[in-house]
Amino acid sequence: MFAVLAGFFGFRRFEAIRSEAKESANEVKSLLEEIKQNRDESRELLQEMAAESDPEEPEQARQKTGDVSNDPGATPMEKEIAEATSLQEQEKTKDAIRKWLAIAESAEGTDNSLAARAWFSYGYLQADENLEEKMRAYDKAIILQPDSAGAYNNRGIVKAKLGRLVEAIADYDEAIRLRMPNARAYHNRGLAKARLRRFDEAITDYDEAIRLQTDYARAYYSRGNSKRALGRLAEARKDYESALTLAREENDTYRASRIKELLHQLDTEDGN
Repeated sequence: MFAVLAGFFGFRRFEAIRSEAKESANEVKSLLEEIKQNRDESRELLQEMAAESDPEEPEQARQKTGDVSNDPGATPMEKEIAEATSLQEQEKTKDAIRKWLAIAESAEGTDNSLAARAWFSYGYLQADENLEEKMRAYDKAIILQPDSAGAYNNRGIVKAKLGRLVEAIADYDEAIRLRMPNARAYHNRGLAKARLRRFDEAITDYDEAIRLQTDYARAYYSRGNSKRALGRLAEARKDYESALTLAREENDTYRASRIKELLHQLDTEDGN
């Protein structure tokens, strides 16, 4: 039996073959041979998955981490990563935090790329009451892997929550520089600029976020807020209406209710 770790390398290839109706016996056999020969690359993909699970494929993710845990050919570290990922998928947050911390401390100095990903997951799972610990984790991740756009973006979020808005914007700048396009980073940077009352600049960032992700409800909502702050009420209304439509499509009842309330307030402000 080939090492199940290689399944991470081959999974998306299998999905592509299936979607294109090319899943012949010979093709699958050939693909399995290719997978067997790429254990190192599959290990890298396992480490990629360590930092963030795939919310669109939770069952596959759980199956794959379970397969790794039961694979006699997997290394102890690979099994640790699989266990941490599984705990994270199961929302056993405290156990996952402890596991990622152990992996981070163990890998640091010998496999800094893995250590950076583990610190990222450790920071990501920390509650907002532990913002300083989140910050420490993202600082570690960035030191160990300076091109980690995700760590810069998430550290920016923490700094914004701490009120360090200029520093947050600098982190979003770096996240965008490292990994364009990135709609979330543009949106996050827009939020920080809006809090500094730099509304025109914020709108420019929201424009880019929407260009990159046309169904980004939060970006429409945020852009509406900035336009409203500038007195551009008709444009704000249009953005709120777009956000409301998308929120309803996403069954986001809380946001939809909030937007309807804002639209009602606009009726009063513009005299309609």
